[in-house]
Amino acid sequence: MVWLKIVLFLILVQTVSSHWWLSSQVFTVGSNGGCNNIAGLVKEQKSLCRKYPKMMEVVGQGAKLGLQECQHQFATSKWNCSHLDQRKKGLLGLLTSKGNREAAFFQAITSAGVVYKVTRACNNNKYSAICTCEKRHGPIPLQNNQPLKKGEKRPSFKWFYCNDNINFGMKFAENFLDAREVGNDARVLMNKQNNLAGRAVVKSLMTFECTCHGVSGACNVKTCRNSLPNFYRVGDYLQQQYHGAIFVTLDQVRNIITPRNPGVKEHSPKDLVYLEESPDYCEVNIKEGTLGVAGRRCNKTSPGPDGCSVMCCGMGHHTKKVWVESNCDCTFIWCCKVQCQKCRSLQQQHFCRAKKKRRKNKNKRRRKNRNGNHQIQRDEPSNHIMDRKKRSVMLREYLT
Repeated sequence: MVWLKIVLFLILVQTVSSHWWLSSQVFTVGSNGGCNNIAGLVKEQKSLCRKYPKMMEVVGQGAKLGLQECQHQFATSKWNCSHLDQRKKGLLGLLTSKGNREAAFFQAITSAGVVYKVTRACNNNKYSAICTCEKRHGPIPLQNNQPLKKGEKRPSFKWFYCNDNINFGMKFAENFLDAREVGNDARVLMNKQNNLAGRAVVKSLMTFECTCHGVSGACNVKTCRNSLPNFYRVGDYLQQQYHGAIFVTLDQVRNIITPRNPGVKEHSPKDLVYLEESPDYCEVNIKEGTLGVAGRRCNKTSPGPDGCSVMCCGMGHHTKKVWVESNCDCTFIWCCKVQCQKCRSLQQQHFCRAKKKRRKNKNKRRRKNRNGNHQIQRDEPSNHIMDRKKRSVMLREYLT
């Protein structure tokens, strides 16, 4: 039996709310029954896995891309896209039991990552049996369907034969990621909306790129194609959507999610939605699954979220001197290489402290009790001595 080793950054970890989500894990998917051995896949996902086994590798790459971008976007925030998983199955294992902003962003960026990698894979001959680039030929499309001006000639144009096949990427990601979202409860609707937002943002940022061809740089002929954006642009856009995410609730009459606060607009396809407020990410909370900020590096001089005063939640910070290695004495070598030396320098870096816990000083309490007992013991002998003196006085008076 031939085994296809797939680095699949996709394990569907069951959460408290009986929903599942993505985390990091390595699987080996075989050509015979391997899809049935992946825990957590529903019937529709197993069907897609058997139909497109090679595409599972790409799905895993998309999940990894989303996770990396998430960590980049929140690198200077209290929540840095990390989460404590009591089952030790990787990052974000318990995150999605909470329907908060962070879960919304992670769902959207992961959905976007899967769309991005699947779309890009369609340009590779390795996956030609599954999908191909979008082949189109024709005249240059006019911007906003505007007609040519009087005397203006249509430029010579060739439509490049291989556009990024965004439609296939979006459809595949929707079928795979939404397959488990069954029903109309609030969390299912939240998950679907955030998955949709990730897909919609990638498509909206597609670019129309053209290359000129002609003598001496003249643009007599163009070859153009629809192309995917750089993924960091997707992350930047979803970061903005995260800050403007809509707090929603379930309308049980219409079976839809609507804004919880009056006067807030209904969500659009590119909006993120969430159902509950975020936990306090300042301290370690095993129940919530948060790691806290203790040990996080901060910027002492920054007034922003990466500053020690904000990042450390008022718990203070300490300073360490650490050796840092960086490039130096770089020279350009013809042609075409830059060669640098490695230099080490001693720098001061700042790190958040952990919250000080009040310790019950049992020894102090014992000393108190011991002192109290001694006092009682001292009082008792003194009283006993006074009684003896009284008795002796009384005895003398009696004898006289």
